[in-house]
Amino acid sequence: MRMVLPRYKIDIQPWLGWTSLDTPDWWKNGYNEIKHNRIENPGAASLIRAVNAVAGLQVVLLHFYRLTAPYAYIADRQPQVLVPYDESDPSGGIGQFWSYSLPDDPAGS
Repeated sequence: MRMVLPRYKIDIQPWLGWTSLDTPDWWKNGYNEIKHNRIENPGAASLIRAVNAVAGLQVVLLHFYRLTAPYAYIADRQPQVLVPYDESDPSGGIGQFWSYSLPDDPAGS
């Protein structure tokens, strides 16, 4: 799933590259290095790794809420900093309100 930071024209896919044998950079060289070897790797923490981690969490939460409350409406004040990318929207999903579709949603939902 793609997420965008419209203000800065940043387009990221935080879970891209996650396989049974490999993990994305923000997890392997960011999170794990900070968790296990932060003294030896002071440069492991970076802004883009932090943004990818937050975007990854947001993707997980969007999936979680779709499963637990499929008809729930996201509050009137949706986040405008990090939004799901929408190919059909010329603005990329930027607007007063946003909805989202997940990659595994059935067609037409």
